[in-house]
Amino acid sequence: LYRSILREASYLPDSFVRLWVRAYASHHFHKTAHRTSNHFPPFQKLHQARQSLYLLSRANKGHHPSLLKLLLHVYGRTGRRRRELLQPLLSRSNKSQHLYVPVPTAKEVNAGRLDPYIPQIKPQLRALIDSQARHPPPHLTRPMLRHVMPNVEERTAWLRPMPLCRVRNVVRRWYANTLERLHPPLPEEEWFRLKALAEGRAWEVQVQRRVRVGTKEAISPLDLVVGERMPPCWLVGGKGEEMGELKRRKMRRLWATVFEQCPRM
Repeated sequence: LYRSILREASYLPDSFVRLWVRAYASHHFHKTAHRTSNHFPPFQKLHQARQSLYLLSRANKGHHPSLLKLLLHVYGRTGRRRRELLQPLLSRSNKSQHLYVPVPTAKEVNAGRLDPYIPQIKPQLRALIDSQARHPPPHLTRPMLRHVMPNVEERTAWLRPMPLCRVRNVVRRWYANTLERLHPPLPEEEWFRLKALAEGRAWEVQVQRRVRVGTKEAISPLDLVVGERMPPCWLVGGKGEEMGELKRRKMRRLWATVFEQCPRM
């Protein structure tokens, strides 16, 4: 299974994706091997590995949703790498966590004071929030960012001051939703490379698939007869999705779709 994943990764149409998938698979297989006993990984890990192999196989055959899902994951629009790209913009802890600071009320929160409810927002993160609120990217993987600051009601339904626990929950919920809707910026080198691929100024050399020894490229008449009698879903890849070739224009459109969601700091 591990060799099959590495083999499929070597045929991917993007060199950066090939290297990333290979390193990712190698890291996770070695980590799972060290954690398991008797050299038998758990069933859940095997199932995830088979699903990954299935995704890579369909991406190499030109299946548009599988290839787009893989590109979005590797370029940090979804999944684990998105969280890794977002980490440098986040503060590790509050500066005032070891000091006594008066807890802000709803009126003070609406005025802009969020500490100590959430970690301090860095200027880079604030600039990213404001930029994506003014110029929202295509909503392909994330919903639109609507509020750049939390909006807390200052009075309850009984015209009493809003409880501080309620203010805290609203601020924390706004912070979590904002981070969930943000598109983290790509490193400059990756951003310029992806831009060149999306604009057609650069191109990736496609790796030719190796043919097994002893296989025949010619199709027998029996295969043609059986193929004509098969249902359409069998001819297109198993679930009715159309399997296309990795043509230059198709890959350029996929790179452009991913690039539209990649900001740069």
